[in-house]
Amino acid sequence: SAPGAPNPSSVDRSRRRALYAGAAAIAAAAGAGLAWWRLRPHAALPEAEAAMWAQRFDAPRQGDAAVEMQAFRGRPLLVNFWATWCPPCVEELPMLNGFYREHRARGWQVVGLAIDQPSAVRKFLERVP
Repeated sequence: SAPGAPNPSSVDRSRRRALYAGAAAIAAAAGAGLAWWRLRPHAALPEAEAAMWAQRFDAPRQGDAAVEMQAFRGRPLLVNFWATWCPPCVEELPMLNGFYREHRARGWQVVGLAIDQPSAVRKFLERVP
């Protein structure tokens, strides 16, 4: 090599370092972009949200008021779908009740929506306080 000319191996190392740095920067940018895309808030469709809050469910017992979802709007809400014929569903009811008692002071609400026939739910509620 000519005097004063850069050493070929040091040029290769510099190029390799620059290439690795560029690849790392591209990978970091791609990862950040993917994370942003996956974690960005997704807007709910206005029609779907309006339909959800417009729901009204009949009370299983005579004299009880119907459950209107609009009444729960604006506060934290846990919705539980259950059935009298589902042992795990029935087992978790006391836990959900405990959750409500523990968190209601912070505004939490719990709604249990049975997917049974109303007569089966009425019979169940007669046996279980």
